Amino acid sequence: MEYGDLYLDVADAFRATGQKTGNWDHVCTALSLYEKLEELPQFDQPAVWLSTAACHHALAMSPHSPSAQHKQESLQAAIRGFERVRGQVGANAEALTALGELYVEVGDKGRLLETLASKGAPKAPRKR
Repeated sequence: MEYGDLYLDVADAFRATGQKTGNWDHVCTALSLYEKLEELPQFDQPAVWLSTAACHHALAMSPHSPSAQHKQESLQAAIRGFERVRGQVGANAEALTALGELYVEVGDKGRLLETLASKGAPKAPRKR
């Protein structure tokens, strides 16, 4: 993507406007742009992952979520994204705060306590 920085700025503007005004179409547009950016090596980084996860989080918590299944998919995508940031960066306040909210929303007290206890330390990679 030749104009990646421009796309990032546009995505940020759509996300901010959508979240501020409740225009979920704008948040969806931002999400689409962030996901395209993540496909490029120079943009496959924690700041973009954080923005992508924030879009999923906003859509999951939106009162206009089209279905319970869509909400669950958005919740899980947000959790994966914020955990990815946490695994790479560690103590990112936005990611940790969002993870706390998301684990409360999905009723996962164990993961909530783990997140709180870790104080943001990067997680050890899971053995597969």
